[in-house]
Amino acid sequence: MEKIIIEALVSAAGKLLSKVIESASERDDAAHEQAKKVIKKTYGVLRGNFTDGAVRILKMLEDGRNRMVFQIRQSMYPTLKLPQNIEHQFDGEFRYRLEYLRLNGVVYFIGGSEYAITRLGQAFLEEARRRRAYPDVLFNS
Repeated sequence: MEKIIIEALVSAAGKLLSKVIESASERDDAAHEQAKKVIKKTYGVLRGNFTDGAVRILKMLEDGRNRMVFQIRQSMYPTLKLPQNIEHQFDGEFRYRLEYLRLNGVVYFIGGSEYAITRLGQAFLEEARRRRAYPDVLFNS
């Protein structure tokens, strides 16, 4: 008798998990579509706000991995070697740029130390590619 109950519970749990995953996926799709609609309306403003350097950061974060300021700096300037006290000051430039992107809604700050791209940021990159904008950043690497 216990085996039948356990099988029923496992089966029900599997079906529930499947529904939860399906529902989350639908919400992600809906959120992505909403972000694309927002970008269609605001692309011109954001395009005017973002330099190639800012878009390079978005492209770097596009893979979905969160990064700390020093990781972004190292990725953008891999051969740059600075003394530790200067390195800390230099990271301020990246923090400023990341905060600017955050204020524009295309990145967010996680856990007090890392930055990640938002759905709006992903939609901006998609639209920029569609419009063939930022060719040196989005198409030459």
